[in-house]
Amino acid sequence: MDSDSNAHELKNPTASAAISKVWIWRIIIVLAIAAALRVVHLDSDFIGFHSWRQTDTAGVARNMLRGDGNILSPRIDWRGDGDGRVEMEFPLYSWLVSSVWRITGIAPWAARGISVLASLVTLVLFADLVRRISGERVSIASAIVAAIAPLAVYYGRTAMPESLMLCLTMSGLYMFWLHLVRRSSILLIVSCVLIAGAGLVKLPSLYIGLPLVYLVVSTRGWRAAMSPAYILGAIGVLGVNAMWYIHAARIGQETGNSFGVLGSWKYGTAAAIADVGFWNEIVFRRLGERVFTWIGLPVMLLGLLFARRNGQERLFDFWMISVFIYLVIAAPGNREHEYYQLPFVLPGSYFAGRAISDWWQSPRLRALVPFLVVGILLLSLYRMNAYWRLELSNRSAEVALASDTQALSTPTDLIIVVSPRWSGDPTLLYLADRKGWVLHPSELDTIGIKELTDRGAFAIIGLESKFRTDQERVWLTNLRSLLASAQAPEGTFILRLNSEP
Repeated sequence: MDSDSNAHELKNPTASAAISKVWIWRIIIVLAIAAALRVVHLDSDFIGFHSWRQTDTAGVARNMLRGDGNILSPRIDWRGDGDGRVEMEFPLYSWLVSSVWRITGIAPWAARGISVLASLVTLVLFADLVRRISGERVSIASAIVAAIAPLAVYYGRTAMPESLMLCLTMSGLYMFWLHLVRRSSILLIVSCVLIAGAGLVKLPSLYIGLPLVYLVVSTRGWRAAMSPAYILGAIGVLGVNAMWYIHAARIGQETGNSFGVLGSWKYGTAAAIADVGFWNEIVFRRLGERVFTWIGLPVMLLGLLFARRNGQERLFDFWMISVFIYLVIAAPGNREHEYYQLPFVLPGSYFAGRAISDWWQSPRLRALVPFLVVGILLLSLYRMNAYWRLELSNRSAEVALASDTQALSTPTDLIIVVSPRWSGDPTLLYLADRKGWVLHPSELDTIGIKELTDRGAFAIIGLESKFRTDQERVWLTNLRSLLASAQAPEGTFILRLNSEP
């Protein structure tokens, strides 16, 4: 059977069940490779790259586990002496982690395992959708690129909602495709639920609406796209998201605790997109180095130029366009956080896979394909090693400091974490299993320290390596002269409150 024989025009979509045994075995091998890359350091502490986001997410899960488990009232560790309720995205991932932890106990591997599972489900659905549209050969090539892309690997195993977000987005698109194929109202409802879930987990996921509109218009025309079923579906998706984010905003107003979900700093595009530095950061450092690798990026860009063989393949054009629109709208947020570029992985992998598949069919270019794939894998491993080496607990000053802080204090003692680099990092609080404050030095003067001490603060802790300028080091020296130092690992400090130096 021709491996590309199940590609059909979108005007007459058919859900081909003719999957060859060769394709099944190949996708199993791809999944095995993907899983092997994602289980490295599966049980390591939540340290290293973006530990702040991981420990925030895990902290919410742990507080659900020990509290009432109310998914509508997420709570963080950096609550000070408050109740910890926080404005954030819908904490579905944290709720899932807490549910698993009720069985396994608090274990990093269980939290990471949810991300790994979501990542593998995403890969299977993506590969099958590509198979239905462009055939088995393109499907396997695209799945390989998605399986080994550095950003997809790393965030496919972190304690963060990114992997779940991508899984819900992909699942929603896949179910919508099947709805059009089978003309099933049930599948339409399932698709809407999944897409609503993706938006709740990460609001920008609603960019997937543009590819969905294209599918409907290309299949059934504009009149069908305005039918009550689709209008109600869109209202349902947007309505559920609006309800949650209004609720979350109210929590933020009441408590002052916020993840900055709707923060204006993430948006406002004019200055960002006019900045050459922004495009250098996104295209070269992110898409080139961390999403597709330096080999995969030009392959993907060349794939964009290949002629579309049927109407279905234009779906990926609209998918990529929608992600680009999201990039422009949320330019500052994309510049700040590399995981904001994760949505590029799937449509980009399709175009890279299309190029690799077509070159494999060319007698003159076939010999090049193994070198391209191995090159992408090696560059991905090189990038992944930069992530992995930061996850070694026995080399972590944060793990050592948290352990000493835990031994010195009781579970009800409140801790102040101070750092001039960024005042929002809850890693030490999470690792020490304590509640308290995460502050910048400017927020700690003599009066501030006394006030927090009266409110129950037990100690001030931090890493000396975070104090890099002369002014910052002088500040730390002066603070140490005012408070009694407890024994702490080298390069860290624990300063006791309510005691003489």
